[in-house]
Amino acid sequence: DDPNTNATSVMLPPDAFQEVQVTTAGITAEFGDASGAVFNFVTKSGGNELRGGTAAYLQSEGLQSNNVSAELQAQGVGAGAGMDHLYDGTVFVGGPIKRDRIWFFDNFRYLNQDEIRSDFSAPLTTRDKMNFAKVTAQLTQANKVEFGFYYRNFSNFPYTAVASYTNSADPRTWIDVRKENFILVPRWSAVLGSATVLEVRGSS
Repeated sequence: DDPNTNATSVMLPPDAFQEVQVTTAGITAEFGDASGAVFNFVTKSGGNELRGGTAAYLQSEGLQSNNVSAELQAQGVGAGAGMDHLYDGTVFVGGPIKRDRIWFFDNFRYLNQDEIRSDFSAPLTTRDKMNFAKVTAQLTQANKVEFGFYYRNFSNFPYTAVASYTNSADPRTWIDVRKENFILVPRWSAVLGSATVLEVRGSS
């Protein structure tokens, strides 16, 4: 563990997104002095029908080719770069708590990955568990409240992204990064008139 890398790390499961909005010109005042592009990710909220899904992506060493010849193996050259294994699974479900009034959505993702590098003696590992949950309530015709909850437990080895034999003497190379995040995101939106909408949101 490296206590100096305990920063918040947010990466939502892909199935949690309903849509992605990209603004590249004419950026409005609410984004301050942003330049280049602004990305707005809209998460799913569930609905009046109970729906869900699951997906799994698997990759193993046996599914990859190897260009190390017998002659090179005789000289002590091991396997080339590639993926030792990749296990990536996700499950999501959404639906009504009270029809036409309160809905929920939940998405969990698990990632287990070991990458082999020809210039480093140990596998580069990633372990990632993330869960996104959201409850949406239409309090009145003009008032809607949302509560999003995000959890992530992430570990990555090694500490340095450029680990190789050349820097293996650096003790930081043999440290893994671990992060555990809990984030609560409330949001309230109200229609105050035909041309006025009030939106209040935050995160903790």
